[in-house]
Amino acid sequence: MRSQYGQTTARLTVVTDVHCLEPSPCLRVTGHAFGKVINCVVYLEEQPLPYGGERWFALCPHTGRRCTALVLPPGQTHFASVKGWNVAYGSQRECPIHRGHRAIYKAQERRKALSKYTRKPTRERLLDKLIERQVFVDEQIDKLMEMVFRCDAAAGARRRGNGW
Repeated sequence: MRSQYGQTTARLTVVTDVHCLEPSPCLRVTGHAFGKVINCVVYLEEQPLPYGGERWFALCPHTGRRCTALVLPPGQTHFASVKGWNVAYGSQRECPIHRGHRAIYKAQERRKALSKYTRKPTRERLLDKLIERQVFVDEQIDKLMEMVFRCDAAAGARRRGNGW
């Protein structure tokens, strides 16, 4: 596992219990992460789908709830769900402008990945989404600029009023 800066932060091995040696299906995760030894077991649960088949979920060791993703925060020695660790997703800390830019980038990538045989309505829907997100970002930038101008004008008025 590598960090966003390209450093190796973890070396983990995941072993599945395919022979059902445990009472219920599980994943065993071992290795080193953030300078600590990791040795944890994550139990799995299957959920039948309405039209056949099944979907597998991990059971969070902290909450006991089903989840589709487990995280390992820095300094911890076992995996749990985001809710179990009581941490926020990175996107929750983004300002509206960055969220809008990320949405535009994702829509552009989806548009580039479309087959040349994709029907016109699908392409038009993606372009409409791009335009909608760009308008949102522009509106957010305009709001920020208005706030900056108001603050600047108020600061200028205070300076003039104080005899500066």
